[in-house]
Amino acid sequence: TRLVNGEGKFLFDNIPPGAYLLEVTSSHYKFEQFRIDVSKKQKGKVRAKSFFNALRQQNVPLSYPLVITPVAQLVYFEEEKRLDLLAFILQNKMMLGMAGFSLLMFGMQKLMGPEYMKELYGVEEEEYLPSFKLKQN
Repeated sequence: TRLVNGEGKFLFDNIPPGAYLLEVTSSHYKFEQFRIDVSKKQKGKVRAKSFFNALRQQNVPLSYPLVITPVAQLVYFEEEKRLDLLAFILQNKMMLGMAGFSLLMFGMQKLMGPEYMKELYGVEEEEYLPSFKLKQN
């Protein structure tokens, strides 16, 4: 385990020969994992590969010094979505149908005209249309 210095760098010293998994952890970023092989036969020889490439048997060596960049920024909280009433109505088929039938229902009296309504119901216009007039005594 190592901490980074002020320049964002870290160094491992006196590592015994073997295979290692290098994992960088951060609370703000996600980093790729690396497989580090320290050679027993050739003292000081170190090979590094992306851990995922090593799993896939792809031999893509990395250059030194090993530069590790974040793969993604971690997001812990989602932004609150605002209620958009117009979008809700336009995306909801039931709301569109209800609005369409309401317009059709209330608009039919005006579209058909008073003569048709008189013929259909057998009454005068004042009797089938709602009235909001105040009557004086």
